[in-house]
Amino acid sequence: MKAARQSMATLGLQRVGIVDESLARALAVAYARHRDARISLLPGALETVRRFKAAGCALALVTNGSRRTQRMKIERFGLEPIFDAILIEGELGFGKPDPRVYELALSRLGQSPAETWMVGDHLEWDVAASQKHGIFGVWVDAHRKGVPRDSTVRPDLTVRSITELHPVAE
Repeated sequence: MKAARQSMATLGLQRVGIVDESLARALAVAYARHRDARISLLPGALETVRRFKAAGCALALVTNGSRRTQRMKIERFGLEPIFDAILIEGELGFGKPDPRVYELALSRLGQSPAETWMVGDHLEWDVAASQKHGIFGVWVDAHRKGVPRDSTVRPDLTVRSITELHPVAE
C-alpha cells in the first residue's frame, strides 16, 4: 500500500505539471498518517461487543486488509482481549468473501453455523457470504439507505446501529 500511495501521489502531481519524487513521498506519508488517525469504530461497536462477551458469547473478529493496518486498529481500540478468535486477511492469505474464512471462524469458535451470527456493514461479504454457510446474517445499514433494489441479498436482520443488538446480548 505504501508504494501504491506514493505512485498515486506521483501521478497526481504529474497531472498538474509537478515532477518531484520527494514531495510525492511526503504527500503519501502525510496521507497515510492522516488516514490512520481518522480510523474509528462504528459508533457503539465496542460497547456492543463487550456486552456480548459479558453474556458469554464466543466472538470472532473477521477483517480484511493488511496485517499491519488491522493489527494497528486492534491494538488502538483494545480489541484483542474481547475476541476469542481474530482472523485477518493479511495474516491468513485469504479473507471475506472466501468461504475458508467463515469455516475457520466457526472452527476456532467451536460453533455451528446455526448458532452463529455474522454482523457487518458489507452486504455481500458480511451477509451473503456468511448466509451461504448457514450463518445468521446481520447487516448494519449505518447510512440508512436500505438494501439496494437490484440486490439479491436479503439480510436475516437489518439494524441501523450496532447498538440495536444490545437486547439480544441480555
